[in-house]
Amino acid sequence: MDTRQAAGALDPPVPEAAGRTAVVVYGKGGIGKSTVAVHLSAAWAERGLRVLHVGCDPKMDSTLRLTGVEERPCVVDFIEDRTLRQREPADLIVRGPTGVDTIETGGPEPGVGCAGRGVASLLDWMDLKRVRTWPYDVVLFDVLGDLVCGGFVAPVRYGVAQRVVIVASAEPMALFAANNISRVVLRHVADDVRLAGIVFNVKEPDDRVRAALDAFAARLGVHVLAHIPWSRAVRDAEQANRTAIEHDPSGEAAEQFRALAAALREPLPPDLGAPTPLDRRELLSFIRSLRL
Repeated sequence: MDTRQAAGALDPPVPEAAGRTAVVVYGKGGIGKSTVAVHLSAAWAERGLRVLHVGCDPKMDSTLRLTGVEERPCVVDFIEDRTLRQREPADLIVRGPTGVDTIETGGPEPGVGCAGRGVASLLDWMDLKRVRTWPYDVVLFDVLGDLVCGGFVAPVRYGVAQRVVIVASAEPMALFAANNISRVVLRHVADDVRLAGIVFNVKEPDDRVRAALDAFAARLGVHVLAHIPWSRAVRDAEQANRTAIEHDPSGEAAEQFRALAAALREPLPPDLGAPTPLDRRELLSFIRSLRL
């Protein structure tokens, strides 16, 4: 696919559509965060919704499965050559075969620069070019959840996305990251940021593991949105740079992601409470008690 041709097919900006859902998906690297994020975007697009999917992970693997484009323009590239402010939406937005519009932030060379800076610069560019006024029904930010850098918190801090979804696995460090993410949400509750829930992406979600993870979510004060088991259909689709919704549309994995996408478009419960993150000592003690 020629990325410039795909981007050039974009419609011109029009006033912002009502009823937009803005979601930021956080999770520790390597536990299936981007897998969940891309399937959400694909499921929404399948329903006829206009979707903007923004990859904010330095691995740059998020938009690949929605476009099939391995070499594409990234925000960080234009930061490095100091031309970002001059770039138009057609220079950065690539539309995939499913109709999802995508932007990739990218990341600097290892040991050089800051990937989080790219996320903040992207949001400034989106405002400058009025991309946030485009009539998307859903805007999803797929963001690295190892929140040691303020740049990765930018979609929440700048008020771009008010609905946060955590993706976690049964590994202790994934739960540690989930606790940190809930702490970020708690800090921005006054800005109408809400933690919509947590998705557990687990290789073998037997009853014992499921019960332990449910107990963790309850202690954190977070609603469990789904338990997603390992799927061969998802693996095979990813090897082909596709989603399971395209690769195996009638399969169990595709149906699970469709259900999750539908749930996230529903209004949040009016009594949805703020998360209750644990301090470090409490967290380590609680994770040990789960015996995962």
